[in-house]
Amino acid sequence: MTAYRIRASMGGQQLDHVVEAADCTEAILNLSEQVDQGKVEIIEDGFTGNTRVHITYEELYESEKNRAVNRVKAA
Repeated sequence: MTAYRIRASMGGQQLDHVVEAADCTEAILNLSEQVDQGKVEIIEDGFTGNTRVHITYEELYESEKNRAVNRVKAA
């Protein structure tokens, strides 16, 4: 499993989480399920006023595993 840091923002809201999954598609889909279930906190930032969802991800290397972000494991 690989750790992916996923960031999403839209309309003054954002999330920033680390998800462990086999690939980036599985990671994004798993995080989406976690958001639907209310298990992921969405932060009101008042800054990102876009009308479209912006999603970015990065593959984290072993040296970055202790980053101060939340972790969600793939089911």
